[in-house]
Amino acid sequence: MRSPGFLLFGGTNDRALLALCRGFEQYQVPYGLIGRNSDDLLRRSRYADHYYIERNTEELTLEQIKRAVAEGNSRTGERPWVICPTSEYVNLKIFTWHHELAAIEVSVGTCAQSLYGELSEKSSFRSFCENIGVPPPRILDKVSGQDATLPFVAKPRTNLSRSGKILYPHLVRSEEDRERFLLNSDQEEYYLEEFVLGESWYLLFYFPKNGPVAQGAQRNYLQQGLGKSIVLARAEPYPEQDVPQRFIDQLKQVDYRGFIMVEIRRTLAGDAISIEANPRCWGPFQLTMDGGMGLFETFLTDHGHPVDLPSRGPNGSNYCWTGGISQAIRSGKGLDTHVNKAKVASQFTRAIWNDVYARRDSWSCFWADLKRK
Repeated sequence: MRSPGFLLFGGTNDRALLALCRGFEQYQVPYGLIGRNSDDLLRRSRYADHYYIERNTEELTLEQIKRAVAEGNSRTGERPWVICPTSEYVNLKIFTWHHELAAIEVSVGTCAQSLYGELSEKSSFRSFCENIGVPPPRILDKVSGQDATLPFVAKPRTNLSRSGKILYPHLVRSEEDRERFLLNSDQEEYYLEEFVLGESWYLLFYFPKNGPVAQGAQRNYLQQGLGKSIVLARAEPYPEQDVPQRFIDQLKQVDYRGFIMVEIRRTLAGDAISIEANPRCWGPFQLTMDGGMGLFETFLTDHGHPVDLPSRGPNGSNYCWTGGISQAIRSGKGLDTHVNKAKVASQFTRAIWNDVYARRDSWSCFWADLKRK
């Protein structure tokens, strides 16, 4: 059997898509993109000629994947295909087509649907973390969004709303944030958690079918307001190694396979508090590659493209998304700092030269992204 090619869905989670394209190019692995529309940001990158098809409709359909597979087979030869898990919406949709995709030799590069749901659903992830001794924040069960003491976090009970839309957490710091949350959200679809002060961390993993788990960590310095995307970070070792090891041990026990990011708050006392998990590729994925963490290489090897692990250690690299900083300021969401402002300024002056888009293969993306709202 020929080694598989990889399919990416354009128009969502562009920063992770760009990092994956760079990796596929580096190791000369066949890959293609399914375009969302003609305005996809990566159409401005060096990888534009890897767009196989355009969806022509906002709704994702099985027929679109079949067309992309046919185009990929035409370009690279008949082969199986793996869908890279970069979008919550795409992942949830594709799980419903498991048998149809298997019939055309297409698989999804993540875990089983039931385990995916357990880890990505905020409420069920709480139980998972309690069982390994890395507790989640305390639930505010006797108050509503109307009268909860600020700040607090409103988390969706499920990934999808009653109308089928993806639901996201809301960080409510001010009365203005509260008003926005109450106005735009169905309160019955959310529960409230205390806001935990402390350092912000991502624990990063790839779990292969066989062999050691690839892992790393990033410390987050700056984030878009209301709990949105990380815009400034650095690859650093998590101070207490037993914390990532607890997740490794438990995820191995439940036979997890694929990428996963676990968000942690480390309190002033050094205690680890579990925030959420993303069992897919995350926005600052480029940092895993710049930092030589080996997650992408383990992913390729796991799917039939054996490559050597990078020789560099996983610490000391920087991540910056300048467009995300600009968008947060212009939209009025603002920026939340996870370290003091002097450290943010110092880190930014170093990291801006390694901006995720400000590189030879994506300069046009950088300028277009700066203009985004």
